[in-house]
Amino acid sequence: MKILHTVFFILLLSSSSFVFSQNHTPNEATGLPNDLDSKYTPDKNSLLNASSDVYNPGSNNPDATTIKNVVTFDIVNLGRSQATFYYERALHKMLSAQVGIGTTFAKDQIQQTFIPVGITLFANNNNLNYNNNGNSSLSLTDILKNSANNKLGIFLAASLKIYVAGKAPKGVFFQVGTTYAVSNLQLTDNNSSGYSVINSNGTVYTTSSPANIIVKNLNFNFNWGYQFIVGVGKVKFVNTVYAGIGLKKITYTNVGEGNSIYNNNTGNYSYSYIIDGSQRTIIVPSMIFGFSIGLGW
Repeated sequence: MKILHTVFFILLLSSSSFVFSQNHTPNEATGLPNDLDSKYTPDKNSLLNASSDVYNPGSNNPDATTIKNVVTFDIVNLGRSQATFYYERALHKMLSAQVGIGTTFAKDQIQQTFIPVGITLFANNNNLNYNNNGNSSLSLTDILKNSANNKLGIFLAASLKIYVAGKAPKGVFFQVGTTYAVSNLQLTDNNSSGYSVINSNGTVYTTSSPANIIVKNLNFNFNWGYQFIVGVGKVKFVNTVYAGIGLKKITYTNVGEGNSIYNNNTGNYSYSYIIDGSQRTIIVPSMIFGFSIGLGW
């Protein structure tokens, strides 16, 4: 038994000597630490390093899951004569908020093309051709066909995006929001004797100077889309594609019938148009689609 105690005591002393040899005192000759852990710790980019950014979910690795902010520019809106920028902020893994700001620089070509269809299907066209006094008025179709941009207008947007696949702001999302756009137009024509407009009923409106028109579009929409994020580094490239349906309220300046003018040469009457400060409103369904590019960080 004494022999076993002696062997155990010798082994204990050997273990203690080995432990104390792992100290942090620098080597006097090299200045390097004697601690083997310090001398042989893998590089931070090594796969053997447990603190590697690539595998540590708590690191600052700027992959798509750590991006919280996105700024995009909608390319399709250029076809609507709108230059629009959006800022999106992730609030939760499934939720983000988005705001938009921009300008309208010409009349809405898409609206000019499709608004006659919307009016025919969803609005009373007869009511749109007459003002409150029962006199003829220019319809929105007539106004858009016979107008040009006068000055820049404003564009505003706000929405919430719910990500049903992926993690905000990346993946498949549903979006509920509203947009507001103002177009500042001017009725013009190349008639040498003044300005004239022929409405859908064939009535000729003339005046000696163009009339300023304001068209306001308030849209409530529900969109579906996909936002993907690619790239390396802290700043990523973002692309968004979306489509949806909505309800649009269009308010525009009323252009009403003025005094009748008899033409002795033709034996016909024409009418001057007047602007009395009143406005007209129509509500029609709308379809939305777009593609945006931008950056995320």
